[in-house]
Amino acid sequence: MGIYGRYTLVNDPRSAASIDYTATTVTVGSNVTQGATTITGTLNASGAFSTNLNPSSTGQVNISPTGTGTVTIAPVTTGNINNMNIGQTTRALMSASQVDGNYYRVNTYSDTSGTPGNATIDLGAGRCAFAAAGTAVVVTNSLCTATSIVMVTLRTVDATLKYVTATTAAGSFTVTGNAAATATTVFDWFLVRN
Repeated sequence: MGIYGRYTLVNDPRSAASIDYTATTVTVGSNVTQGATTITGTLNASGAFSTNLNPSSTGQVNISPTGTGTVTIAPVTTGNINNMNIGQTTRALMSASQVDGNYYRVNTYSDTSGTPGNATIDLGAGRCAFAAAGTAVVVTNSLCTATSIVMVTLRTVDATLKYVTATTAAGSFTVTGNAAATATTVFDWFLVRN
């Protein structure tokens, strides 16, 4: 339009707004130091194109649909997400065919060993305990499925309870000792959803 200012494009409310980018280039001038572009509603981008969001050193990219809105990123060709914290503040389910890295770390777990016996922990790792004379501990866990893998390590040495096995079910798993514990016996566990 060739004139500085703020413009509002109003679309016919009976149809969805659309912009054909095949022959259109939208450029933000180098002298623009503030302001933002807000899209209210649905933005659909499809076809053979490349989408690049490159904020400056002080810029941000926020995709935060409200209500029941969702964000779907599903390219045909595998891409990369680098230098990002995914699920850092609000966690959900993640599924991957391969996890590759120099180390693996779980920094969210719950410790209920101070109250020996059955526990409810909806995380991927935890610390629980057999009560004295106890032979099994049921951990209710919404992440667990019948085919999940649970790895258990005893943290304390007991006179009779020397080793454990874990069996999984939908919504819980059971850690069973080879014998009744003579005293409180603490164990750590790690769950792999399958």
